[in-house]
Amino acid sequence: MKKSKKATLKGSFLWLFFSILAFLTIRWAFVEPFVIPSGSMIPNLLIHDHIFVNKMAYGLRWPFSKEWLTDIQEPKRGDVVVFRSLDEDSFYMVKRVLGLPGEQIEITDEGNIIINQKPLLRNNIKDPDVDVEIQKYDELDLQENINQIDFHREHFSDKKVLVMNSKDSFSAGAGHFQVPEGHIFLMGDNRDNSRDSRFWGVLPLTHLIGKAKIIWLSCQKTLVSAPFLCDPTSIRWKRFLHTVN
Repeated sequence: MKKSKKATLKGSFLWLFFSILAFLTIRWAFVEPFVIPSGSMIPNLLIHDHIFVNKMAYGLRWPFSKEWLTDIQEPKRGDVVVFRSLDEDSFYMVKRVLGLPGEQIEITDEGNIIINQKPLLRNNIKDPDVDVEIQKYDELDLQENINQIDFHREHFSDKKVLVMNSKDSFSAGAGHFQVPEGHIFLMGDNRDNSRDSRFWGVLPLTHLIGKAKIIWLSCQKTLVSAPFLCDPTSIRWKRFLHTVN
């Protein structure tokens, strides 16, 4: 016996409803996609990197709310996080966690980071031409002449992170900072081209969205007719499913 058109239509609507509900649930509680719009996190996140963010990394919010359903978990130093801007709730930013609640942070004129009077281990890369990681990038990725960049590796408890400064420029945002309880101190990996906690202050943990986990798509250019879509001729294939360091 054939199903009536009414029954078929009802089944289609139910399928569509539950599909949308499942999508919204995953986006609310588990993962959400974001696109990197600027170069403040170069070289680890490039312009037009498309990333997935783990929204359960630091807790869970009520649906369609800024209120937290669970206790907020403190991020680790070195985590790359997505968060709401202090100036505009609807504007999202991405930076790296450098200072944790209760810590004192000093940024020297040379760009060194001192945490509670203990320097963060930071090695200068004297010969970028032979560094395997740096060789993965071209000048379009780095948005700067490679000969005008000083590269360093900063050491965290579980990883080493490549960061960069503009050569022969003064260190932007040098100074002393106190991180209150319930707040974190954030910086971009492109140190002389990042507006971060050195300029707008520490971030309340309540502004956290989640932890950047995976680059699922990346391209050097977008379509002229649709700037929100990648130009398929400029896809960075080597960054496909690349873990965010």
